[in-house]
Amino acid sequence: MKQEKDNLNIIYIGRYNESENLSGPEKAAKRIFTEHSKTHKTNFIQYFFDGRKYSLWQKLFGKDKNQISGNAVIYTLGLFKVLSVLRKIRPNIIHIITFERFAAVLLLYKLFNRTKIIYNAHGIIAYEDYELKNVPFFHKLKDKICERLYINKSDKIIFMSENSIDIAEKYFKVKESKSIILANGIDDVFNIKPIGKINAPLKAVLIYRNELCRSGVNFLNKALKSIEKDFEQLELFVISNENIDIENKNVHFIKPMDTVQLVDFYRDKDVFLSLNRYDTFSISTAEAMASGLIPIVTKQTGISRYIEDGYNGFTVDYDDTKGLCEIINKVIKLNSEERKTISQSAAVIYESLSWNSVYETYYNIYSQMAK
Repeated sequence: MKQEKDNLNIIYIGRYNESENLSGPEKAAKRIFTEHSKTHKTNFIQYFFDGRKYSLWQKLFGKDKNQISGNAVIYTLGLFKVLSVLRKIRPNIIHIITFERFAAVLLLYKLFNRTKIIYNAHGIIAYEDYELKNVPFFHKLKDKICERLYINKSDKIIFMSENSIDIAEKYFKVKESKSIILANGIDDVFNIKPIGKINAPLKAVLIYRNELCRSGVNFLNKALKSIEKDFEQLELFVISNENIDIENKNVHFIKPMDTVQLVDFYRDKDVFLSLNRYDTFSISTAEAMASGLIPIVTKQTGISRYIEDGYNGFTVDYDDTKGLCEIINKVIKLNSEERKTISQSAAVIYESLSWNSVYETYYNIYSQMAK
């Protein structure tokens, strides 16, 4: 691991979630910040997001400083305090690691200081707002303006996949010279040895976080409806805060878990379903693969580039209900040795996507930008 002799002075900007019940972007922000702070004094700036909890005064002028380790400091700031803290710390790199509108004030700092900006495009917000979410017009407009600023003014943009670049280019001018494709990582705790389990019925996991996952449920339901009866050899475990409609009688709803609980939950499961028509990169799928679950994913999702059909998982075109049914039936019919082989091959993804490996790539990007 690198020692602090490179004078990298990085401020991370975004949303820091103190719990371990994390969204993909929140997990990336927390893990990269933690990795960098192991060898560097590191600061993270977030906003007073909750309007019900914080007053207007706090959202404009508030300041809270939390030293969470010897090298790591979390600032929660009002809008007018962000620039004053930046002037005090004088970073040479500002990393907007999750999309937040308050981060637009950083561009004022960049106008008058020799600092570089890197932006993580975990998702394409304009596409999500206009195509997948039901949000007010003014909300869409503010998001799109901020996203355009980050893409136009950042020195480097981290995309999760080629798919996400293709979608971004429909809304913005994306310069190839500053675009980097870099997947998110996998927590060490998911690096467990697959045991080659055979369950009857087949135990499949689906995660439903929010409306961005609705397309995956719709696709699964179409597949289940396309056959005369339910898959008798398929048992579904849906991790969600909502009770959503699933066309299968053998379904269980599980509340979201923290990382340690999730690892234990995966130990006797067989398959992970990632069936959305849009997903720039699925940390959840990568974690499930590292735990030995066989992934069945749509080709439209970013993680599909890591999957070789029949070797470490299966891919299917979104809305190809016949193809999805055939894959599920194929996995059900695999014998113990065949399933174990695919499971072990899926778990190898950890070797290239541990957070330590992913951070090493970020470190190299930082070093090049700081020259």
